[in-house]
Amino acid sequence: MSEIKISVIVPTFNSSNTIERIIHSLYNQIFKDFEIIFIDDSSSDDTVETIRETLENTNIKYQLLTNESNKGPGYSRNRGIENANGDYIVFIDSDDAVREDHLSTLCSNIKDYDSVFIKG
Repeated sequence: MSEIKISVIVPTFNSSNTIERIIHSLYNQIFKDFEIIFIDDSSSDDTVETIRETLENTNIKYQLLTNESNKGPGYSRNRGIENANGDYIVFIDSDDAVREDHLSTLCSNIKDYDSVFIKG
């Protein structure tokens, strides 16, 4: 069976103080076949610049989308889904951090179940 490809969707809004934490925790994932889709919801801080600067010297596959006006996290998540290339979708908030086995645990459970929900 081929590896499972995942799109991690991260809506952002004025997240410059927290966004690096989630980027670093995704960078350290054991499972590597994923992309990150950031959707910035018209931040007034330097969230977009922080994302670009943090990822510029990495090999992480990512997209950075920006909303022209503030539309809310639901709109941003839906926009992320529309642009996702993965077979599976993972939502993570911009102020979260995940364990290094977050995506690999998801993938091992997908093999046994039709859908997986992980909270916490």
